[in-house]
Amino acid sequence: MTPADAIRAIRTATDLPQRQFAARLGVAQADVSRWETGRVVPSGHGVALLCNEAEDGGAALLAAVAAPLGLVSVGVDNDYGHPGPSTLRVLSELGYHVLRTDESGD
Repeated sequence: MTPADAIRAIRTATDLPQRQFAARLGVAQADVSRWETGRVVPSGHGVALLCNEAEDGGAALLAAVAAPLGLVSVGVDNDYGHPGPSTLRVLSELGYHVLRTDESGD
């Protein structure tokens, strides 16, 4: 399970749409959207907020965010085509959750 899957499961269990769930957590709806799409992994504070809402105490989320993290530092619109598809495939096959600075920011 990915962090995004775990977060989506926590929200769905509350039976709230993203906007109301975000308000309940005290975060922006855009944050919840980015977390659920996997574009951004929540900070430690965000994980704590989510764990408080989870029926299982956030065990699935904690297991998902504890997975190895592959950080790829790459500029937006780089001319080199990095990261290469084979690099991303290998990282994924090894179980890494990949974050890219061109997609998720610094």
